[in-house]
Amino acid sequence: MVSWAKFGIPRPSGCVPLPGTRPQIAEECTWNPRSIAPLALLMAAAFALRAASFRVSVIDWDESLYLVIAQRWLQGALPYASVWDQHPIGLPALLLVLTWIGCDSLLAARVAGTLAVGATAAVLYLFGARLLSRPSGGLLAGIMYVIYMNRYQSLPANPELFTNLLVASAAYILWRVAIMAASVGRLRTAPVCAAGLTLGLGLQFKYVVLPETVLLCSGLLLLAFLWVPWRQVLGHALLLIVAGLIPTGVVILYCWSAGILSAFLDANIAANAAYISVLPDTHQLLDGLHRGAAPLLPLVFGGAIGLALGWRIRRTEPWVAAALVWVVLWLAAAGLDVVLPLKFWPHYFNTLIPPLCLPAAFAVVSLAQQRGRSAAIAAASLVLFLLVPAAYGDAADMTKVRRRTLQDVPRLVADRIASSARIGTVYVFNYEPIIYYLADAPPLTRYVLLPADITARELAAEVARIISSRPSYIVVTDSPVFAPPAEIQDIVEGELAKSYGLDSEFIDSMTAEHVRLYHSR
Repeated sequence: MVSWAKFGIPRPSGCVPLPGTRPQIAEECTWNPRSIAPLALLMAAAFALRAASFRVSVIDWDESLYLVIAQRWLQGALPYASVWDQHPIGLPALLLVLTWIGCDSLLAARVAGTLAVGATAAVLYLFGARLLSRPSGGLLAGIMYVIYMNRYQSLPANPELFTNLLVASAAYILWRVAIMAASVGRLRTAPVCAAGLTLGLGLQFKYVVLPETVLLCSGLLLLAFLWVPWRQVLGHALLLIVAGLIPTGVVILYCWSAGILSAFLDANIAANAAYISVLPDTHQLLDGLHRGAAPLLPLVFGGAIGLALGWRIRRTEPWVAAALVWVVLWLAAAGLDVVLPLKFWPHYFNTLIPPLCLPAAFAVVSLAQQRGRSAAIAAASLVLFLLVPAAYGDAADMTKVRRRTLQDVPRLVADRIASSARIGTVYVFNYEPIIYYLADAPPLTRYVLLPADITARELAAEVARIISSRPSYIVVTDSPVFAPPAEIQDIVEGELAKSYGLDSEFIDSMTAEHVRLYHSR
């Protein structure tokens, strides 16, 4: 084995050299009301802050697509074959299970997202309490996470809510494994497998979890070479790979048995390659930076202070400083997660929030622990700087949500279709796809949202095919989800003038959406 002194790492006496956390790391934590209270507080805060969003029909298009996929899947229509999507199957499968046990899918999606946010905050608390040796810092990190994840783009059940939980859990488990390896000279097999399986599940929610998977697992294995025989390290590397591939293997086996393997491969490989190859336009890039990156600047500032303070204690608390370095590795991997798709949608930046909250909270607690009035003022000022802008943004976004609840146009359109005496098919041309779910109307096309590589000719042929089937209802808007080419717009408008009559009009005073529902004559 490699000498500890060569790398400047002191061999710990006992199991863990972290003040106040030795029993919890050495053995499983003994849960008691005092240890459970912070976790319950974080979960309650997540529900209290996000509850207003539970009944809004649509916040994000992707969530709407997942709901339609889950609904159709439950009705016997297979994913990818009946409704196209370039994302993994994990989130629609979760919604399918929740709907199957009797939950309303839309409400279940928002509640599941809130549970994921609260659970991620709880993991951050455990990380701060056990691995950074600062329980108050862990609690503050969890509170900041709940607040920063309460922005408009973070309210729908997008994959980032769930991948954040899975990646944070894996990062926590892997660092505990590293600490134990340093203490006893061996890797613990069960936690290693659990971390691999957790990251593998993350890949089935979104493939961009791959950087976190590779970097965090590689970080553990490289550290393990310092303390563990190389044969054991390689054996556990194989275990990580196998455990990480199990969820994907199960999905591939299901798709093969269901006869949709070709559609699965096309959507998950070819479509994603095409998606990445399309560079974002300037407007999308600036919007992502404005709504996604800019709100995180206080966390970046606080995190930089936390890392600087962690560097100062590298000799007195070496394992705390080492844990902060581990968080930096996690943050770097999350940064790759944001950058690799080359799209910069605002919700992509949510992956940066967990690893930013930990060093920012560490900075506040470290300043508060220093003596002197100036340190207390600095800590209080930093807390205000971290929380006030985020809380203000949350309040503004929740006002928008409440206004949307008062006049939920997609729900009004769906209710009108569902209550009509005329039973038939529905085509949502350029408006919110959630209408298919709300009206329980099967889509007439696989392309509820359009692939990045679809050509204008292919789109025109698909629209002409749908129009020729004479849908009972067609929904159009002057504020489209996507801007179709002029020739496709002409196909629809010409058919509406010839064969359809106006059933209802809806005007959303908040968004200025002018939505028209037509019925066939």
